[in-house]
Amino acid sequence: MVRILFSLLIGTFWFAPVAFAHEIEVWGRTYDYSCGYFSRRAADLSFTLRDIQFAWGTQVKVIVGFRDSRRVGPGSPYIKDWQERVEIPAAVIDKGTWEAKILDKTLHHRTEARFLEASQFVFEIKEPGVAPRYLNGGTTWGYYETELLTPGSDCVGGGRLPPWHRLQYSSVRKN
Repeated sequence: MVRILFSLLIGTFWFAPVAFAHEIEVWGRTYDYSCGYFSRRAADLSFTLRDIQFAWGTQVKVIVGFRDSRRVGPGSPYIKDWQERVEIPAAVIDKGTWEAKILDKTLHHRTEARFLEASQFVFEIKEPGVAPRYLNGGTTWGYYETELLTPGSDCVGGGRLPPWHRLQYSSVRKN
């Protein structure tokens, strides 16, 4: 009898479902709207969150801001985080998978000092009957950040957009 219980106990742990953590992907592309005299640099961004453990009916929102590093004079950069903040409801694209996109976001215009060089983001998760929680880099005021210049930034000659690239992101830890 003890042998049977021990075998069942070991089998239960051996075949128990494994808890999967969330998976985040960020894809993007940057491009210029002039093939001659530079006029405007833009970006397309896609934020994807996968977590099969979220309850049915979970709503996900991506809160995105941009790091502005305008140049105000020689040797005096101006850097400000979370500029032009937006909240984008993510669409369910598969079981346990949500996606939100920003298309044709102006990063820089020839006539402005502003230059948005990184996106900063957190995911807001609202499971049914539970207070909202945030995936934010692991600390109280933390967030994720990704640089926006992608390989192959090119002009949009003939209406052809460059290919999407997977962007690396990092956690910015703030308490």
